[in-house]
Amino acid sequence: MVTSTTHKAVLTNTTRTTLGLVVLAMDESAEDDFRTLFGEDVRIHVARIKSPEHISVESLQDMAPLITETASLFPSVPLASVGFGCTSATSVIGADKVSELLKAGSDAQNCTNPLTGALAACAHLGVSKCGMVTPYILEVNQTMMDQFEALGSVTTTCLVSFMENADYNVARISPESMYEAAVKLAKDNVGKIDFIFMSCTNLRTLEVISRVESETGLPCLSSNLCWAWHMAQQSGTKVNPSIQSMLLQK
Repeated sequence: MVTSTTHKAVLTNTTRTTLGLVVLAMDESAEDDFRTLFGEDVRIHVARIKSPEHISVESLQDMAPLITETASLFPSVPLASVGFGCTSATSVIGADKVSELLKAGSDAQNCTNPLTGALAACAHLGVSKCGMVTPYILEVNQTMMDQFEALGSVTTTCLVSFMENADYNVARISPESMYEAAVKLAKDNVGKIDFIFMSCTNLRTLEVISRVESETGLPCLSSNLCWAWHMAQQSGTKVNPSIQSMLLQK
């Protein structure tokens, strides 16, 4: 026998800021980092976008037609900011174009991505000479360096890469490997750089940022840190104060 019953409506908690993340299907790190960075104070909705298993300029560009459709999958609730979670794809597609595509699929007035967030963080810290650590192949690295220069007048004076084009393997680069690569880059280029940027949302960087800063004396930025920080700036909320970072302390 089937019977009907009634229910009471639950009002949405309007005291919590809500963010929308477009995260790559292959990404294993961004969601964890955002929940660590924001904790329970911020509600996070995630939509996954089909992404390539192997990274190249061409495969990154192929995501562009999917951004608007993916951004339309969020629940019908006010989003304080919507972000597209791929640093390298943003460098290939173009930061302004990514924002245009996000806005076409959602009602959010504020849009960002890790590249835009990184350049905003550089301006906030007053740094412009980058030592970059990436997992990318050569052609993607070059696009990243070109966009840092074109959009933010940030010069990448040195770069070290794991030359990995399989996104599955990127998520398995150990945090300790990131730490060692960043510290060596800084020590080999004393006086040539004024900050370190670890690029890629799929890298596990959050737990080593404070260690790199302590060892080198330089600000250490990462894709997810900058992306989250910029969304916090846009939405008027704060990143977890327990995370030790020169960016968050300034």
